Amino acid sequence: MDLPVGPLHVAFSRFTLDRLHRYLYQALATSSETTVADSPALMDQLHDYLQLVDPDTLRELPHNSRQILRAIRRQPRVPQFQINVLVRLRQLNRVIRHRGRGITRLAYNWWFTKLSIKPRTILYESFLGRNFSDSPKAIYNYLEKNYPGRFHHVWVMNPGVSETPAGRPNTKVVKRFGWRYMYYLATAKFQVINMRQPKWFIKRPGTKFLATWHGTPLKHLVFDMDNVASANPLYKSIFYQQSRQWDYLVTANQFSVDVFEHAFMYPTDQMLPSGYPRNDILSAPDKDEQAQQIKRKLGIPLDKKIILYAPTWRDDDYYGVGDYKFTLKLDIDRLKRELGDEYVLVLRTHYFITEHLDTTGFGDFVYNESSYDDISELYLIADVLITDYSSVFFDYAILKRPILYFVYDYEKYESVLRGFYLNMETDLPGPLLKTNDDVLAALHDLPAVAQQYAAAYQRFSQRFNAWEDGHASQRVVDTFFADELHH
Repeated sequence: MDLPVGPLHVAFSRFTLDRLHRYLYQALATSSETTVADSPALMDQLHDYLQLVDPDTLRELPHNSRQILRAIRRQPRVPQFQINVLVRLRQLNRVIRHRGRGITRLAYNWWFTKLSIKPRTILYESFLGRNFSDSPKAIYNYLEKNYPGRFHHVWVMNPGVSETPAGRPNTKVVKRFGWRYMYYLATAKFQVINMRQPKWFIKRPGTKFLATWHGTPLKHLVFDMDNVASANPLYKSIFYQQSRQWDYLVTANQFSVDVFEHAFMYPTDQMLPSGYPRNDILSAPDKDEQAQQIKRKLGIPLDKKIILYAPTWRDDDYYGVGDYKFTLKLDIDRLKRELGDEYVLVLRTHYFITEHLDTTGFGDFVYNESSYDDISELYLIADVLITDYSSVFFDYAILKRPILYFVYDYEKYESVLRGFYLNMETDLPGPLLKTNDDVLAALHDLPAVAQQYAAAYQRFSQRFNAWEDGHASQRVVDTFFADELHH
């Protein structure tokens, strides 16, 4: 319905034009300088609307915005060059206001994405540059061993990471969001990443993106989630747009294929039914020798058994958006008193958890390896795993060793938070323990636990680890890099 001429008409015109001025141009900006109209129906509607606004309100807009809207008012087409100029001026102004912050991203958008693609360059990133780990590391190691000199490798690392591949042949390490990062993100033909790329990432023609992901899902993901506690309200929309840029998604088992199809709305013909490359180490012929080396590296006595405690974060336990905390509920004092002669405890908290756990009062019984780069190596040395709702137990089960689930908040976690894909009462290969008394009783008699859950463990392994034979890296490489390797 048309508004009558008057104060309300003027006010509404000002309000809607202000929103167009703020949000329209970024959505219409492209790298092309030709006039295009990707949404002709939208342009027709905008053209018709601009006939109705109060003419004086158009004069109140900044010069560039006024020129663009007047052009659309004359005919429903996108004045692309003017829009691109306006968006770039806004981006530059934002960088100036923030005293240079964001200049590398500006260079990525303006220049680096115009450079030629480097055909044999691979960019790797694991857990947002936090460490040298996971399936990207396994794929990198496999390529270096089996195709030395064939590729140029670029690893994304945050400052302060202790263990990196710097100095290895044909390998560079770049700082996340730095100049070289932006350059290689724009020009590398291959990207191998285990989480998600930046929202502003531009998938260029001729490049290939491998999403290795980072675990078999236990908790509901993305489109299966009713409540996304503490996350960006646009999380689902952003995830969908990002995942459309993936050429392949690595999967560990058929269960993951089925879940990712609806949780990610991702096509199954682009999933790799390979197993996780990161788990190849758990089936390696020399895994026992590697375990001894890792113990020596960490300073753990070779005659001590190891309890690995690897809990996840809690979605409703956080300081702010994306800033999670965690309160340790495991009674370490009692563990030390009752098991200290035979065992040591290795702690591995989730990387989302920012709260520092003080373990200084436990002497040589506790080893806090939360920042250790590769959790697969901690699996190798562990004689028993204690976890809760973390997907780590899917991988650890490859070793056929005891798994205990310390789920002190099980009822709350199941009903209030994200829910589970599995029935934890019937599907897991170990007991659900809700108190420290339960945990200690199980640790004191692990053979009885193993016997009680032997059949469940076998069913679990057949369902989730049938593809984990130590050759996942080979299968992924042979598929993803097929054109390059056969060239």
